[in-house]
Amino acid sequence: MPKRDHPTRSIAYLTRGDTAFTAALGEYFQDAAGGVGPIERRRSRPAITLLELTGRLTLLDLDSGWVTRAGGNQAIRTGPRSRSRDWAQAIYRHHDIDGLAYSSSVWGPGQCVALSHRALDALPANPTATRLLDDLVLAGAVSSAALGLGTIWA
Repeated sequence: MPKRDHPTRSIAYLTRGDTAFTAALGEYFQDAAGGVGPIERRRSRPAITLLELTGRLTLLDLDSGWVTRAGGNQAIRTGPRSRSRDWAQAIYRHHDIDGLAYSSSVWGPGQCVALSHRALDALPANPTATRLLDDLVLAGAVSSAALGLGTIWA
């Protein structure tokens, strides 16, 4: 999935909860068909970062009834990315929130968060930890995540 830059705003895609590690790998290694491709730990040297918020966030939960009341449906998170971006931009313009909370489209139990620049005050100056995925310390966790996601890892 191509990464896009916005000329005036930034966004951070995060995962949270008990399955955050698996959800992060599923989202990052998502393939064009909507599944999860091989977890390639060495190619492009991907890393995983853990952070703890330093403040409170106001999030719009897209898994709530809000989407239906706003005239949409759950395709907002499972349909074409262009449609999701259109919704996200409209929500940003009309609601004074820090970001969106939603379920992962590739890992059922996964919980994701998309934070706008409005969330900067709640983000720490430095992460709690960052490790490359090919770090041997993560081998067991990557193996477990790959099994759960139904994919392979290398």
